[in-house]
Amino acid sequence: MIGLTLALSLSAAGIDTDYALVWDQPHSEADYPGEVCDWIDSLSK
Repeated sequence: MIGLTLALSLSAAGIDTDYALVWDQPHSEADYPGEVCDWIDSLSK
């Protein structure tokens, strides 16, 4: 819930946020190693 809390705090401070949850996936299958880091890197380019 840290991600949700951060998104809500940023939104309350007037910062545009784009928050999404992974649904219908068990926690262990929601991400493969490195995918989150690759996704974050793609957002910063």
